[in-house]
Amino acid sequence: LAGNRDHIAAELFRKGFGHDEHPSTREANPHRLGVNQTFSSPLLIWFGAIAVALIIIPASRRAFGPVLAAFAKRQILTPLTLLVVYTLTVVGGLILINVWDAKLITPTIVWFLTVALVSLFRLNRALTERHFFRNIAFGAVAWPVAVQFALDMYPFELPTEIALQGAFLVLGILYAFSASRPEHHHAHQFFTAVIAVLVLVVVLRSGLEITAQWSRIDLLIEARKFALPITMTAAFLPFMYAFTVYAAYESAVSRMRATVPAGTPLAKPALALVVRAGLSVRKLNAVTQRTRMTMSRATTLAEAMKAFDEGQAAEAARLQKAIDKQQRLVANAALVGVDEAGQQLDQREFAETRDCLSYLHLCHAGHYRQRGRYRDDLLDLLGPDTFTKRGLPEGAVITMHIAEDGQQWWAWRQTVTGWVFAIGASEAPNDRWEYDGPEVPSSGPGTDPVWRHFMVPAEPHQHW
Repeated sequence: LAGNRDHIAAELFRKGFGHDEHPSTREANPHRLGVNQTFSSPLLIWFGAIAVALIIIPASRRAFGPVLAAFAKRQILTPLTLLVVYTLTVVGGLILINVWDAKLITPTIVWFLTVALVSLFRLNRALTERHFFRNIAFGAVAWPVAVQFALDMYPFELPTEIALQGAFLVLGILYAFSASRPEHHHAHQFFTAVIAVLVLVVVLRSGLEITAQWSRIDLLIEARKFALPITMTAAFLPFMYAFTVYAAYESAVSRMRATVPAGTPLAKPALALVVRAGLSVRKLNAVTQRTRMTMSRATTLAEAMKAFDEGQAAEAARLQKAIDKQQRLVANAALVGVDEAGQQLDQREFAETRDCLSYLHLCHAGHYRQRGRYRDDLLDLLGPDTFTKRGLPEGAVITMHIAEDGQQWWAWRQTVTGWVFAIGASEAPNDRWEYDGPEVPSSGPGTDPVWRHFMVPAEPHQHW
């Protein structure tokens, strides 16, 4: 649980929902399906209590209608319906080959809610994240699945389970929240330790129960329960991939339609996409907006395919240029001197520094329009994390100067190479002055001649 916060809620819900019967109960009544036990599972009780509280609170009742309306929309209702039909079809096929029976209702529902439904609502990640489908497949056979299955075989008594699952639920939320904020690092470590202790207690208890009850375990039933999510996931992946490909094409065509007048036929550009990209989500995601715009204006299939090929070549060249630039940064690190264009060889932190100073200029312009002056506390307002997220190392210092009347400002930063970048304004927005050089400017723009106004073309050797 402490190792992967993205799946905490799903794993906790799965454990609570999958609250199984004790072996002694199964022996006493071997034909019982476990459905009643499912409805008394601890986490369902917690969710039920939360649901009742939300219904009782008037504000929650008013907000419930829009939620139902959102789920009733075609964009959500259609894929949900298709997923349910597909799952029932898979289950029907497993019944025909005598692999599935009513005893597997609970693990099937658990799999549907925690794997199929969750994956469907992660469609954006499926469109953009590398190895998304491989991670789903590996997740179904990874060793934590076996550990979780063993833990589910012997739950505590219901009151203990309710308290335990409630603690896991609260701790899981606190763990995820503290992990997203660096200032809560110590709290995050504490929640990690508490969760680890609780998990250890459950693991030890389950291990002892399995050892003591080994001769009474129905290994065939347990093996089928363990194999069920693996089988269902393998059957689900083709559906999820087909739906992802459809969504990628729908998104591409919609973006094409937005770039041309209403009524413009897009059959040939869409067909060109199919011919060139096929069933590859990666190729569809690699199509840039410029390429889609060019394709949407094509009048023939050949012209649309040519636009696709040229766009792919341009994007490949851009990526190669970025790779070459990164390689030069590494190769030229700590080198003193300039290249044939008169620029510094060692340009580490140049791009990140320019980006952060430009962002500071943008923020200053926005606050000036609201307050009529530049803020002297803007760096404190933004906080150091703002620049760290934009690529600067932790502890990076940007020095800022504001005129007493708040009508002028300038700021500078020295990179790891010693080269200085500065930016500022001597008038109201959108005034902008830039500087880069080996020394810090003696004063702000308008007084020190080293500054260059952004409307004046940069010299070849300048790094802005």
